[in-house]
Amino acid sequence: MARAAALALLICFSITAIQAVELASPEAVQGDQWALYDVSSIRGEPYCLPYRNNGYSLDIQAADPVSRRVMVRSGTGYLGCRAVFPLESGSIPDEAAAYACSTATCAELTDLSRSLTSTCRTQYQAVNRILCWVSGTLEYQTGAGVPVQPLEVLQQRTANCVGAAELSVALLREAGIPARGVRGFLASGGTDPVLPDSFRSRELSLGQEGLHRWIEVYYPGVGWVFSDPFRSVNYVTPRYLVFDLEMPPACDDRSAVFQGLRPEFGESVSTFIRLLEQGGMIIPNDVVPSLLARKGMTVRRNSPVQYMPAYVGQVVLRKNSGIRPPDEVRLIPAGGFEARGQRVAALRHGVFSFTNLAEGEYRLLFYSKGNCVGERRARVHFPPRGAGVVRIELGQ
Repeated sequence: MARAAALALLICFSITAIQAVELASPEAVQGDQWALYDVSSIRGEPYCLPYRNNGYSLDIQAADPVSRRVMVRSGTGYLGCRAVFPLESGSIPDEAAAYACSTATCAELTDLSRSLTSTCRTQYQAVNRILCWVSGTLEYQTGAGVPVQPLEVLQQRTANCVGAAELSVALLREAGIPARGVRGFLASGGTDPVLPDSFRSRELSLGQEGLHRWIEVYYPGVGWVFSDPFRSVNYVTPRYLVFDLEMPPACDDRSAVFQGLRPEFGESVSTFIRLLEQGGMIIPNDVVPSLLARKGMTVRRNSPVQYMPAYVGQVVLRKNSGIRPPDEVRLIPAGGFEARGQRVAALRHGVFSFTNLAEGEYRLLFYSKGNCVGERRARVHFPPRGAGVVRIELGQ
């Protein structure tokens, strides 16, 4: 009874604490991206770890004593994991099982992990539930004195990227799910996915670039998969460059231990990363109403199931159309006034998306530098008829 009362108090406190964080249902995304970087170091061979997992790859294409040409690719295809929860005995190889070690020495962490996952029937659901809770509960802070140990982060409800990763890994391991920390670099925002401007302003509040910590989770039959507790679940964009992976933990020590590629790893001033080229895009195409997370959180879907109506379009200008490429599209319910129910999305590379819609007819108004350059009608069905991006031609 005492533990149940303490847990109830903990959950009630978390509801009060998260009021400073704007919450929303996370958006599901689709697509692929790549980015080519020059990674150099004034101290000799630069940091960077050639690495591949499910949905991510980092390849070193060329190297010399002071720099490396690095290609990073990211994909958000369906995860396709069928693992039940709790995980079945023998479903995890020994190499991954070492990262599922639970100390069971902290009742608050154990009870919270169990309460978050008590109704989950698949590992995918459990991972989403834990990471979305972390993102929606913690207030992001930097500077001296910010807690990084899991219990301190949980109690103070504030963390930087290290504390968020540490708490996420601890809660996942308490649920018997293999997880480990990843150290690396978060490159400049040039390779952000095509997301609404509100998401981009959130990136500013979370810090745009520099040394970073995120996590990796093991799924039976799928392999290791990256997540960032403050940004994305089951994928990361090509902004993430891997430097180091957490070593298997000792069951009597909850602290993350990294082997370290070089002893001066923490001296971030010695490594410089420059974006050379980029391509592809990752766009939102659904909303997951069963989850609640920090506004702007995005997730990779496990299957093609569509949860809410959405519309994704790609604008193509006819030859000799004589109109400027649109940079903004406005969506208005057909028959409604422009000031009522209007939604706006930016076009990047001609692609736009609207999620969490209602079934029905809509008007799409395309603008370039504030001037309307085209209009189309759109019908949103649910479940969707067909799949993929709707091609829209503008111009005579």
